[in-house]
Amino acid sequence: TEETAGFGKKMYCEKLEIERPYYAFDHGGWRFYVLDSVQPAESGVYRGGLDEEQLAWLRRDLSDKPADMPAVVVSHIPILTVTVLPNAVNDGAFKISASTMCTGAQTLASLFAEHNVRLAVSGHIHMLDEVLYRGVKFVCNAAVSGRWWKGANKGFPEGFGIFDLTSDGQSHFAYQTYGWKAEGQG
Repeated sequence: TEETAGFGKKMYCEKLEIERPYYAFDHGGWRFYVLDSVQPAESGVYRGGLDEEQLAWLRRDLSDKPADMPAVVVSHIPILTVTVLPNAVNDGAFKISASTMCTGAQTLASLFAEHNVRLAVSGHIHMLDEVLYRGVKFVCNAAVSGRWWKGANKGFPEGFGIFDLTSDGQSHFAYQTYGWKAEGQG
């Protein structure tokens, strides 16, 4: 496992000198939540979502913060994204893999809408989208590495997101490419 190899959540917490792999802080009039959205799965791989302890902590912290303070949530695996939909159709029904989007998305989206969460930022998919749902802007970023250093991923070039958060609770997002090309690309 990653823990026995010396990597994983335990190492992350030790290196950052934090108690657990999720936390919150205030900056510029905003509350920031950094979540641990990668959870072990029975399949032996992983699933997107929050464990019960983390969800309880998030509920408490959101309830305790000033109601008028806007919040940003950051997760690796998207809480809500449309980037997974092209691969989600199976036997005529939409089935989204728990490894590509967080389980419990509806619960989290409702919680965010109730507590002035204005922005939820993620990655993982290496594709870009921006979804406005229940007053919350969900942004799934593409990646600096594109298709894992092999060029653009499904038409999404290598790059990074830039966010401007204003004191009135608004957020502005831009995706910045940087001109890198994989070997063999034009």
